[in-house]
Amino acid sequence: MAKKNKTSPIGTAIWPKVCEPDTKFNSDGVYETKLRLNPEDSVKFKAELERVRDEAAEYEEKKQGKSLKRYPVPAKDVETEDGERTGEIDFKFSLKALAGKPGKQWEQRPRIFDTKGKPIDPTSISIGSGSKIQVGFEFHTWNTASLGCGITLRLKAVMVKELVEYGGETFDAYDFENDGEGYVAATNDSNSVDGEPSEAATSADEDSDF
Repeated sequence: MAKKNKTSPIGTAIWPKVCEPDTKFNSDGVYETKLRLNPEDSVKFKAELERVRDEAAEYEEKKQGKSLKRYPVPAKDVETEDGERTGEIDFKFSLKALAGKPGKQWEQRPRIFDTKGKPIDPTSISIGSGSKIQVGFEFHTWNTASLGCGITLRLKAVMVKELVEYGGETFDAYDFENDGEGYVAATNDSNSVDGEPSEAATSADEDSDF
């Protein structure tokens, strides 16, 4: 088993769950994110992961005196709607919110930093898809009889380069026709919530799939 702290290239966060763990498939929770890299960085980063996996596999092969299978690294090619590869690759990073074994367990979470190195309180930020981030991670190599030798990328830290908050589309993200005339919400309007009429907000909540 190899452990080594590393840092990814800067890429785009895809469905990040780094502030709060995802409990959909694991009741204890898992912090995770996919990191989409440009074609050039994708090739180099994937090659590095395969190198580390292969070195660990070769070490195990010498110990066991036999050849072992190689399990694919946690990377998936990005494709267009027509099924054409873009050259970009999504890399998956994850960290269990509860570490250890029953009877001796502890909570853990990835640290979050801004570009000045200042720690960010995870309850004060909502990192959404499209954010530009850099991931601090740890290699975890493993070997099983059924799957062979593989590698997992343990999510240890995130630096936020450009923040796109979850559900944080702005007015400019839509093609509203606006001549500057019309209704303007008052900041102290008792019938508004965050600048939106409360009736509209209620309606939006009812129509939302989230």
